[in-house]
Amino acid sequence: MKNKITCYIEAEFWYGDLPEPFQGIGGGESELWDKALDIAARSVVQKSVYAFRHQENMTKAMIVWMSMVLIGSRESTLPEDMIYSVLGILELEDYKAHYEIGFKEARLAVFESLKETILPMTLCTDWGFNPVPGDNDSALPRIQGSEPTLGIDMLECTALAMFDRKVGTTIHSRKERFRVWKDPQRRQTRDLGVMRTTLRSMTSRLMILYCASLFDNPSYLHIPISRIPDEDVHVLIIDGSRMTDKEYSSVDFKYDCQVTFIELGKCMHHALFADPQDEMLMHHNAVLALECVDTTPGYLANKGTALILNASMLSGDITASVIQ
Repeated sequence: MKNKITCYIEAEFWYGDLPEPFQGIGGGESELWDKALDIAARSVVQKSVYAFRHQENMTKAMIVWMSMVLIGSRESTLPEDMIYSVLGILELEDYKAHYEIGFKEARLAVFESLKETILPMTLCTDWGFNPVPGDNDSALPRIQGSEPTLGIDMLECTALAMFDRKVGTTIHSRKERFRVWKDPQRRQTRDLGVMRTTLRSMTSRLMILYCASLFDNPSYLHIPISRIPDEDVHVLIIDGSRMTDKEYSSVDFKYDCQVTFIELGKCMHHALFADPQDEMLMHHNAVLALECVDTTPGYLANKGTALILNASMLSGDITASVIQ
């Protein structure tokens, strides 16, 4: 090529291109509102990229995390290039890329080749999970058609992991059992729309739930949630496909279950919630985890990324968990 084009950023700002405030956008102007949400989503990306570029003490976890999050919101002419484009960052510089095997095989083969120190840095970069059984890959980011976890920066990876399509993803990390519920009466629930705007991809539908550890307090499983002390309640942000917005807001629709969380690392979120006095939501450090359910004895299935706010780490011991 004779002509070369160089792209550069003329100026960067932490607030990205988010206009402030969104004036003249009402509930009836749906097209303008959708446009505003798109602008907010792009701003979240820019805030994460800005923080990443100006990070003084860059770690490998931060580099891998940001790279995997960003490819989740992009497209490529050949689907295989979605995963092949980050081979160098994943320390697979000598990996031989194959284009005749299809995207599904290319994705699984790359994840099978990752070191146990690198694979966990790629997990939880997708809010959702692969709902199609058969490849034992529910813990892996989908890459194509994913919902990237924007607005979150990995600070420290605390797990080791290996993937084998015959076995699944074996993760050496802390595991803990929680009681998870929804509570439309809590003040944090009212910030759902703000949270979705500031911690969203273009397509993700997130949800605020609440949780309390059954490891520290087994009695919390059976008592009314109103009796669980606030200091033991954590705000939980997860994929919202499990219920409709109407069900989420309804006092009559109950959601109360036991969930296993597998810790992957410590992170920081860029949420901008409506009430700066609410310490449960404004605490920017959080635990990044996989939300898992029991399947066959000894095995778990991933149900998506979980962001446990106002927490630093899980309480359980480091054990080996197999997620299929």
